[in-house]
Amino acid sequence: MKNHFSEVCKKKDARQQRPRSSSRHRAKKKQEVHTMQKRDDFTDEEYLDCGTLMMMDSVDTQEQTRHSIMVRIDVRAPKVTKKVKLKVKADTGANANILPIRCLKQMYPEEEDPTTVLQPSLAILTIVNGSTLQQIGTLNLTTKFEDSGWVTCKFFGCDNEGPPILSCDASEKLGTCIVRVSNSKNISAMKRTTPNPLIPDLTTLQKLYPDQFEGLGNLPGPYAIDLKKDAGPVVAPPRKYPIQLKDEICRSLQEMGSMGVIKKCNDDEASEWVNPLTFSRKATDN
Repeated sequence: MKNHFSEVCKKKDARQQRPRSSSRHRAKKKQEVHTMQKRDDFTDEEYLDCGTLMMMDSVDTQEQTRHSIMVRIDVRAPKVTKKVKLKVKADTGANANILPIRCLKQMYPEEEDPTTVLQPSLAILTIVNGSTLQQIGTLNLTTKFEDSGWVTCKFFGCDNEGPPILSCDASEKLGTCIVRVSNSKNISAMKRTTPNPLIPDLTTLQKLYPDQFEGLGNLPGPYAIDLKKDAGPVVAPPRKYPIQLKDEICRSLQEMGSMGVIKKCNDDEASEWVNPLTFSRKATDN
């Protein structure tokens, strides 16, 4: 270009100043980020955070997360001198506190088997869907939430991938949630009915309900038996029976006649319908 000297070119200075200014800006920005990261990496040797990992389903929506009440509580564990923060899920539908084994390992990193601190328990934990949750033992932890007092809660150690669970009772005591019940009766004030004791044998059952074992039983109202229109009378031949049972069979027929089950026919008239006699012994020898 005519009358253009590179030594006094203003465009050249502008081109040289822009990268230097951008470089200084990037360096300054990088230094600030480094300072923030350094503050986040600061940890206290007397502080231990447990339960920060939470296993979620493959599909996680805001609606699903909104229903989960996750809180961080202070925990005093036996034989642990560090301050422990435990991130738990306040579940108002749970009746037991659950502590995953992975959180137990963080509390007791020096123990080869942290489950040795658990006390054995015979309790059976059942989930909402009816399946059983295997528990290894119990551990009493002293817990606190914000300004609440210290509350001792029993946690069941379970080898599951979910978050620690805080039961409804513990959530109310710590103040993590408030359960409001309206227009309902006090369940504790209701009278509890004791179940009837088991009946050991048949003799005891007959003594308790004698009326149910006498007679044949009567249903209200007459019962009508209708025959088919093309039905014809049938005379069946009599069956043979042991002579030793003759007196017993006659006695049973007389009892059935006195109860109105059967009626004796007139010997002077022939019957169009004759059924064979059938008998059998019951378990009561009758």
